Amino acid sequence: SLISKKVLQANDMKETFSGIGAEIKADVIAMNELSKAAIDLRNAERDINVELAERRAETAALKLIAEDVTKSTEVRLKAAEEAFRIENELLDKRVANAEEALRIQLENTEEDLNREAELRIALANIQEESAGKQLEINNKINTIRKEGLLILDQEKKAEELKLDEAKKKEEADALATEKEKERKQKEADDL
Repeated sequence: SLISKKVLQANDMKETFSGIGAEIKADVIAMNELSKAAIDLRNAERDINVELAERRAETAALKLIAEDVTKSTEVRLKAAEEAFRIENELLDKRVANAEEALRIQLENTEEDLNREAELRIALANIQEESAGKQLEINNKINTIRKEGLLILDQEKKAEELKLDEAKKKEEADALATEKEKERKQKEADDL
């Protein structure tokens, strides 16, 4: 009958729409969470960009100290190690932001795969850039350490040479004293 068909169609329609309110509510909550995460990420990126500029300036100053051969090995090494620590700290923060951007992107639909690829590339570029800086600073640390060992070796050799010369002088003085005694003894015997 026509009425029973209409009732069945109405029930089908009702089933189709039942739960749609909860689904829309869940989608809205998820979108709000993503929006908040995106805002938090933008704020964190702005903060890290400012910190990056300031800390890179600090790192550059430390690298100048590390390369200043008029400074002691200890001062140069300490400056290079501090620059290395700062670079690692910056890397951790930048990677965390890039990973968060990627996480937010992955929660979106597939329609923006290009943006995801850009974020993955940005993350890899950050890691590569920092690795280059870390390598440069680590090489400086190793150079300073080698220079310090060379200086210590040179100082040790100079000290050994001094001791050797002092020993030779002492032996020469002892020999001269002995010869003088023999000469005086001979003069006394001749009298």
